Formats: sequence, structure tokens, C-alpha cells
Amino acid sequence: MRFSTLLRLKSFIGLAYLLFNANLIFAQETVRDEFGLRRYDNNDGTQNWSTNWIESNDSNGATGGRIQVNGSRLRFEDISRNSQWVKRTFNLNSVGATSASLRFNWETVRLDQSGGSGEELNVQVSSALNGPFVTIGSFKGTQNGVFNLDISAYISSNTTVRFINTNTLSWGDWEPNEYVFIDNLEISYSTDATLSPCANGSDNIWTENFEGINQGWSVSNNGQGTIGVRNYPQNGSGGSGLVATDVDNVAIWTSNTINISDYKDVKVNMDIGSWFDSGGNSLETNDYIEVLYSLDGAGFVRFQSNPYFTDDVIPVKSCAGVFNGSSLVLRVRMRNTYTDEHHYIDNIVVSGTSTSSAPPVITASGDQSFCTGDPQISVVESISITDPDVTDTTLEEMSIQISGGYVSGEDVLSLSGSQANISSSWDVSSGKITLTGPATFAEFEAAISAVMYSNSNASPSLGERTFTITLQQANFLAQTGHFYEFVPDVGIRWDDARDAAALRSYYGLQGYLATLTSQEESDLAGSQINGAGWIGASDAAVEGEWRWVTGPESGTVFWNGTAGGSSPNWAFWNTGEPNQAGNEDYAHITDPTVGIDGSWNDLSITGADSGVYQPKGYIVEYGGMAGDPTLQISASTKITVNTIPVPFGIYHE
Repeated sequence: MRFSTLLRLKSFIGLAYLLFNANLIFAQETVRDEFGLRRYDNNDGTQNWSTNWIESNDSNGATGGRIQVNGSRLRFEDISRNSQWVKRTFNLNSVGATSASLRFNWETVRLDQSGGSGEELNVQVSSALNGPFVTIGSFKGTQNGVFNLDISAYISSNTTVRFINTNTLSWGDWEPNEYVFIDNLEISYSTDATLSPCANGSDNIWTENFEGINQGWSVSNNGQGTIGVRNYPQNGSGGSGLVATDVDNVAIWTSNTINISDYKDVKVNMDIGSWFDSGGNSLETNDYIEVLYSLDGAGFVRFQSNPYFTDDVIPVKSCAGVFNGSSLVLRVRMRNTYTDEHHYIDNIVVSGTSTSSAPPVITASGDQSFCTGDPQISVVESISITDPDVTDTTLEEMSIQISGGYVSGEDVLSLSGSQANISSSWDVSSGKITLTGPATFAEFEAAISAVMYSNSNASPSLGERTFTITLQQANFLAQTGHFYEFVPDVGIRWDDARDAAALRSYYGLQGYLATLTSQEESDLAGSQINGAGWIGASDAAVEGEWRWVTGPESGTVFWNGTAGGSSPNWAFWNTGEPNQAGNEDYAHITDPTVGIDGSWNDLSITGADSGVYQPKGYIVEYGGMAGDPTLQISASTKITVNTIPVPFGIYHE
């Protein structure tokens, strides 16, 4: 078999597998009416309706009157305001429904012709047989389409759908030969909450409510209209959402890359809708909002529930059940054509079920003094390692780093005695000793208790040393509660480093290019690198306005200008930096041989091809992102270096 033929066959099999499983995941029961017979008791779904169609203020029959079944469709003609209506009911509770959607085909003919702009037909839903009813859609003009809306909020023993003209304007009555047709009306439902794309998973992965710091998303509108965060009237709490106004050429909102590799059964939902200003234009059929996602870098596809609307959009939740994967990107496309027309999105939640086992819990104590002439002292007074999962009893690796106050060339950590199944290595550049197993919790506890601090200088630098005990490779900083890791990758571009960092996780914590907002953070990050390392700062958007563009600090300005500029909070540039020497818009921690240890410099997006300004990797920070779990996989102790023995009463226990 030729390779190309084999490749096509494998692609077909893979697609068939996905489609088959998609049908399994989203298979649903239905009640349906295709109006094939001129009757009000048609049952064309997998289940039967609870009632027939019930009319009011008409002939009460399917074969005549203003409301009737005609030409295999439900037909409405010459409907008066708040007068003629028809409804049908299904008991969703009796089948154990956990989610439900209403869908039908519709066509309007000559509404708004002679009766005025108030002519319309409304579809309503209620959880009670006789209301109150909520309008969930309106149809007017001469047009057609498919209505599809999640109605899970109305699941009850009397979920009822009603068609009525609710317009209150005096010119809202229709005339003869003005029609609306409805066909293939169905309520589809699922009896398993985990199958509903609108159901939230047990663990939040990523959220955005547009009230705080940008989570890393971006917008574009080709210079037409506006798109940005602002208040909108449909938000009952008066809060903000992302609003697009007068965007003739389509406005696009795109999320950052969301790491979903540690989760299964991933789901996404968001609020969407539109409005127009009082006395202004309602949205037209060429206005729309479209909600999509991309999984693992593949093409964008629409959400499964409520993904696309033209014309006016009632407030609704758009939802997607996503196949398990590694990365997810969300996108919303919006088009409207007047300054009084608006679309909005808000309250975006990506959730799923974590596939990671609960991490161990580390607790330690230690607040001691080290005096000149002391040979060595243990870095802990007590240490305990436990795990909620009783089947987990071993670890591969742990580390102890002098995360605060480290003096290279003086401070030393060493493993004393012989420790079963554990070896050690000391890295003087980072002030870290690594203990390597595999070994049991008890063996690691004994080894950590045997890690000793000593000072090689007869006149040591005085002050406090902070020690961080951490699982595996990432280093913990007590001041922030975050973890930090240098990832070697020679020659990596800044944007590739940003994307790679976003795909990393540490016991469920979302990774991002580090945002260093204190001297302690910068010192710890700088102590880990062996060459230039990218961080999450850039002035590419506005020259000379340096912002953190990743992580929870995304959007925060920390520096204005070049060298000699000013900071509204804190910055740690190397001497003479940033200097914008050739389109340098991206920040990195300098090579340890260049300037001030741990300080920053600006580079182009690629950096140099060789030498000390060639990128050698990037710093990933973990912690502070929405949806992050609460961990206790590190602990801190401290030792104060003194010149003379401290009186007994100053010692701390």
C-alpha cells in the first residue's frame, strides 16, 4: 500500500473514531414534532410529549384558524398582540433529565410589511404549565434559520414551550398573508449530568469574568469600532464583560493557550448576548456572534450548545464539551454595524476532572541561630511527609535551596552520614542540594533531617538564611507562595517560551513565564539560570511601556521609558537597561556573567544567535492563576547567622 493511501486511511479511521465517540458522549433522547400529519398529537422523537399542542383564542384545531398545521409545518398567520398562542409540554423530571435543549427550523414571511416594525412572533419557555413564561427568541421580517438554545434551567415536570406575539406596540398586530412557519421542533435531553456540555466539571481549570487582571487573552477589530472591557446592562450585578460595538469587519476575542493536559471531560461555558441602545437600531441578520474552540492546535470548531446567533441575541450560555487533550484555545467572533449595537461575552469557565493524584503534604519547622565557630547545623528541627493517597509511599526527588539570603562561596549545604537509597548533589550557583531516590517518605524525612548548613568563611556574612524544602525540581518562595523553574532550551524565541510555559503544570498549578514583582522573586529566579532566561515582560504593545503580559499580573505596567525611566511599583533592570538597541521589546534575566546578578535586559524576540545574549531557556512560575489547587508540597525554615553565641533566652523553639 502506498504511504499516502495508508495515511489517508489512518486519518479516516481516526476521524471515524472521534465522530463515533462524539456521538456516544453527546447521544441524547428527544421529544419531537415534524408536523407531518395535520394533528396536534404528533410524536416523532424517541419519547412522547406529555400533552398535545394547546391553542388559545383560536379555533383549537390543527386544520384551521390562524394557528394550524399546514404543508408539514406549524403555521401562524395574522396573529394579534398577546392574543393567539399555542403551547406544548413535556415532563423532563420523569426521565431524569439533567440537561435539555430546544431546537427548531423557522421562516418568517412579510412581517414588518404593513403592520409596522412591531410585528413579530416570540418563543417562550416555562417550568410550569401555565407560566410565568420567559421569552427566549423573537422572529420578524422575511428570513429563515435554525433556533437552538439550552433550556436546562427550565427542567421540571411541566417544561412548556409556547409561541405568542408579545409585542406591546399598537402596530404589533399582523395582517393576513403575513406568516411564520415552525418545523422539526424538538427538545433533546441527557440523563447524565457529565454528558452535558453546559455542566461544570469538578475542578476549575481557567476562568475569566473581566473584573480583574487579564488572564492572557487578546482582541482584534481591524480598526473598526471598539472591543474592550466595560459594563453592560444584562449583567444584573452591574459588573463588566467584554463588549464589541460597531465592529463592521468582525471583532475577535482569543484566549491564551490553556493547559488541559492534567484533566479529562473538559467543558467550557460562557455568557453571550447583545443589546441595542434605547431608540437605536436592533441588530440585523448580517450581525452575528460565533463561539469556537481549538484543541491541540487543530482548526477552530463551534461549541456544541448555542454557538452561533444572528440578529438580536437574548442572554444565553454557550457551551462545549471538549475531547481530552493537552491545550485549548477559545475564540469568539462578533459583528455589528452601528454605534448603538453591542455584543458581549462574560463569565467564561473551563472546567474538568483532574487526572492527577493528590500530591504529598510537607510540613517542617526550624528557626535557629548559627554562630561563628559552629561546625554545622541541621536546616530543620522537624520534618513530616504524608500523602492523602495511602498507596503513594515513595518519592523520586526532593530539594533544599537557600532561597533567601544566600551568599555564594560561603554558604554550603551537605548530606551527613549514609542515607538509605538516597544520593545528593550540591549546586553552588543556585544554593541548592538535590536528594535523589527513589526512596520512601521515611527515608526522605531522615535524609532531610541530615542536611546540614555550614559556612566556609571565618567571618561569615551575617543575617538570615531561608531554606525551602520542595518536591522535585521547582523551587518554592515563601513570600509569594509560588514555585519557580528554569527550563533549559538554547535559542528559544520569547513567544515560543511564553507558549511552552503556558503548557507546563506543577501538581495542577498552571505555568506561565515568570512575572517578578519583588527582589526576593528576582533573586530566586536569577539563582536558577545558567544563561539568559526569558521572563513574561514586554513593551511590544506600546513602546516604552513595559508590562507583565503573562500570569495573574498580565497587563500590569511596571516600567515607563528606557534606562533612566521610572517604575510605578518595582523593577530590576541591569545598569543602562532597557536600551531598545534594535527593536528590543522582550525581557530576560541576564546571563550570570553580565552585570548585576538576577537583573533584567531587553532583547529582540529571538535574542542573539550566540554568546551571553543568546537565550538559554526560560523561567516558569507556578501559582496565583484562577483555578489553581491549594498545595502544601513545600516548607520553609530559617537560620540566622550571628558572630557570637546568642544568649539562651533568644533561641526559638
